[in-house]
Amino acid sequence: MTFLEPKKERKTLDFIYLAMGLGIIIGIFFLVVMYNQVVSLKHDISGINNEIEREQAKVAEIKEAVFSILNSDEVKIFIAEKGLISEKSPSYFESTSQESIILSANFR
Repeated sequence: MTFLEPKKERKTLDFIYLAMGLGIIIGIFFLVVMYNQVVSLKHDISGINNEIEREQAKVAEIKEAVFSILNSDEVKIFIAEKGLISEKSPSYFESTSQESIILSANFR
């Protein structure tokens, strides 16, 4: 009676195919995880951008309020009552006290 035995090279090829298949499956899993992280990061970035835009709008509103207060007639009346003069290029010097207060000096 004759027995046919498969070549042993077939087992090594099966092992190579199995290793390649596992490598492909692990690679696909890795790509899915990386894609999820990228999408999550993009979502976080868009949320931060929206928050930055809201804060910039708040700052613009505050600046507008400050400028409207400083440009009002009450400030001009206060300046006239106190006899203050606005200079285009004032000279400054620092006080010698512990506080860092900047004083304006008029050298005319």
